Amino acid sequence: MAPPSSSQSSPNGQRPHDEEFYSSFLSKLLAVIGHADETSVTRVISVVRSGASHDQILQLVEEISQRTNRTSGNA
Repeated sequence: MAPPSSSQSSPNGQRPHDEEFYSSFLSKLLAVIGHADETSVTRVISVVRSGASHDQILQLVEEISQRTNRTSGNA
């Protein structure tokens, strides 16, 4: 998935929104891996290994996160 675009670059060559996007993406991914049930984690890994886009992975991670929050009473 292409992160939000911006025409300005930071000193390390990345656009400011890229860093925010990937930081958020990684946090969500790690939260699901750490807190979701084994079946959901296996599903995420399978989708990643299948070559899915970042958009597809993020959509799945957010779905699992919402379901995990609902079932644990955190929503």
